[in-house]
Amino acid sequence: MFGKQATEEMRVTACEPPSRYVVEAHAQGTRYVSEWALSEEGPGSTTVRMTFTATSSGGGVTGLLARFLGGIGARAVARTITKDLADVAATLENPTR
Repeated sequence: MFGKQATEEMRVTACEPPSRYVVEAHAQGTRYVSEWALSEEGPGSTTVRMTFTATSSGGGVTGLLARFLGGIGARAVARTITKDLADVAATLENPTR
């Protein structure tokens, strides 16, 4: 994101196969939660809904910066998630790719 690479350790905190799982990460005072929900829409058709939240512990300069840059960060996260979901869809639609 923002032209930088980072590695974060994520933990699966909920798993309800085959319909839902949740992963969480904590980094630099922020808690990240991603939830993936899958629902069968018919033969050979599944809807994937992904939600993402980031909650800052909010104190000091980090909290102030997070509030100030919130809109920019939200747009960057939305672009990244959109690309990730497109990659998942492309792989599922053409698994030999």
